[in-house]
Amino acid sequence: MSTYGLLVRNPANLQTWFDSRAAVAGVPLDFINLPANAPGFTRSYPSFSGRTVRLVSIDMNGAVGGASIDYSTGMPRLTVQSISFPQRFLLVAS
Repeated sequence: MSTYGLLVRNPANLQTWFDSRAAVAGVPLDFINLPANAPGFTRSYPSFSGRTVRLVSIDMNGAVGGASIDYSTGMPRLTVQSISFPQRFLLVAS
């Protein structure tokens, strides 16, 4: 029998950041799907104050370009710049 789900690990493949098959290691916070040359934006997540948020690429290139998370407002805040290529990524909160 096969098990389907989404498993996100750190770059060294040593720590599970998210596992959709079990209630462990965090929750998916947001899925971002951006076409090429989409305008930049900022999004805050006040319900996740005090949590760690990670950006995880769900594209084949394995990198998230032009996006960052900061906590300067006391809550996780995503800032995305306009970039010339399409990308999809997941935010995981733990």
